[in-house]
Amino acid sequence: MSRKTNLADMRKALIILSVVVALGIAWIVLFTGTPLWGPKLKLQQTDVKSIDLWWVGTNRTISDSNQCASVVETMQKAARYSQVGATPLFGTLTFHYADGTTNQFFLAQSGRFSALEISDGKAGYAISMDEMLRAFKSVGLLGNEN
Repeated sequence: MSRKTNLADMRKALIILSVVVALGIAWIVLFTGTPLWGPKLKLQQTDVKSIDLWWVGTNRTISDSNQCASVVETMQKAARYSQVGATPLFGTLTFHYADGTTNQFFLAQSGRFSALEISDGKAGYAISMDEMLRAFKSVGLLGNEN
């Protein structure tokens, strides 16, 4: 009888552990970082001449075409998450295109854990905060102090 009880207890513990792990994985997929599905952020196909970033008191500009392309490529991974949020802004990102037009994006904390919201004023797109900040740092838009 004791052996059957131990096996039954182990089976219950294994089932509970499996449910907890499955819920943890579902939470990570559904509520953290960049959403896995949803419309992606679409940007103009015109060449970006320069990018200005105002980030919590820091204002920097890049104009190297490879650096601008790197930021654009990273931003295009963001997926639609919400209507425009009401959270305080971390900063703004302004694209200056070769045809003379500009496009401004608002950067704020997303409703998703460890995600940044990029808003075009109409909708909010979420992307992993770590991935976006790494892209900003790699091209010189943010320094190590940020």
